[in-house]
Amino acid sequence: GSVHTCRHKTQLRGRTWPRTATRTPRTLEHATLTMYVYIGRVEKRTIVRKRSVMRLLWESIESAVLAPVLLGAWPMGRWWWADYGSTAEERASSWAGDRLLGEAPESYTRAIAIAAPPQVAWAFLVQIGLDRAGFYSYELMERALGMSVTNYEYINPAWQARSAGDLVLFHPKQPRLPVAHVEQGACLCFAQRPEEVPSGTGWSWSLYVQPVGSQPHTRCRLIVRNGYARPAQRSLARRVLDALEAPLDFLMERRMLRTIKRLAEAHAGRPQGACGAAARVAIARLRPRPRRQDLDHVKKGLS
Repeated sequence: GSVHTCRHKTQLRGRTWPRTATRTPRTLEHATLTMYVYIGRVEKRTIVRKRSVMRLLWESIESAVLAPVLLGAWPMGRWWWADYGSTAEERASSWAGDRLLGEAPESYTRAIAIAAPPQVAWAFLVQIGLDRAGFYSYELMERALGMSVTNYEYINPAWQARSAGDLVLFHPKQPRLPVAHVEQGACLCFAQRPEEVPSGTGWSWSLYVQPVGSQPHTRCRLIVRNGYARPAQRSLARRVLDALEAPLDFLMERRMLRTIKRLAEAHAGRPQGACGAAARVAIARLRPRPRRQDLDHVKKGLS
């Protein structure tokens, strides 16, 4: 005979989702098909995740402790912190963003290893921007600097496209900066030439996702390359400001690297598809539970 179905509604994270529950499945294939239809409806929903209050609090304490330490110790340890986490090969390599400034006599290369596929790390990286997912750094410190930022910790499909010339908002009181160069899945570069900056200091900021040679599909490295072309003659106030900016820049970039690493590894470790987190929550909340006579029908269909 035909299979009779009934309509139910399941409460999932504060929203009501309709589902079709098979009352008397005749075969296991039909029961499986019905379950997959239900799971597919759940997975179409994008769950918005922001930074938790506890993590926000902990990172604020961390930044308050590290900032004065770095400011005091920067003259002695800046050669190590300038190239934090990077290898000699990465520092000596020529990157796509290096040629945007011509020759930058001063450059920093920072990196971190990520136990996740390169495309996952890129999905979080390409969302950078005040008008997108934020900068994955110390949120309260960013707000103290006048940036009304909210750091989102999920992959938004609407934020996955970047192309050269796109305007990215870095600070609400400054004009948007254009993307100078982009290679989908590999690099995202920004640059301003000395003649475009009132201070006369040209800079480039480039971010790269590089697969690890032995495990290119499961591991990658996230590399940040900073280049500066400072004028030969700088005032004392400008030199002091640059000296104060350098350790804070390192502090913010280190947190960004570590946050993208955490998010990418967590996303890569989460089962996807029919066994994903959203599906597990949905299946756990299925009501009503299968009755014994329903299970008997399934067993008969297999016999």
